Amino acid sequence: MSKVFVKGATAVVTGASSGIGRAASETFAKLGMNVVMGDIDESKLREAAESFPDGGGQVITMKCDVGNAGHLTALKDTAYAEFGQVNVLMNNAGVSGERNQGSTSKFLDNWRHVFDVNFWGQRNGLEAFVEPMKEQKQAAVIINTGSKQGITNP
Repeated sequence: MSKVFVKGATAVVTGASSGIGRAASETFAKLGMNVVMGDIDESKLREAAESFPDGGGQVITMKCDVGNAGHLTALKDTAYAEFGQVNVLMNNAGVSGERNQGSTSKFLDNWRHVFDVNFWGQRNGLEAFVEPMKEQKQAAVIINTGSKQGITNP
């Protein structure tokens, strides 16, 4: 696996504007990897990318709603067009639900949003990236992150 976390390799990270996604993106950039950062919050995404030290690789940011399969396809297309390979896909985007939801319609909208991001985001990322990563000649790894919230659901 160490062959994927090397200078010149390419990482794609969703949920990259904050938390674990931002930290992973910064770590990859420090290693000299090319990093394609996707997140729904474009301003936080750009702010994060601009704060990274120069490790020798390129950092690209893209607005990406992981619940939308077309956004993951565009993220994949950008990564392959720019770098010709994806060595690391980090399916990291995740959200939690609001605790005090009030009306039934607000509860259902919130539940759909959580499911779109936490379930479909992972699935859409795999759908977009698995086959091209299998076909490339370079080593590759997929990291699907989750949280205890998905297990305990407080």
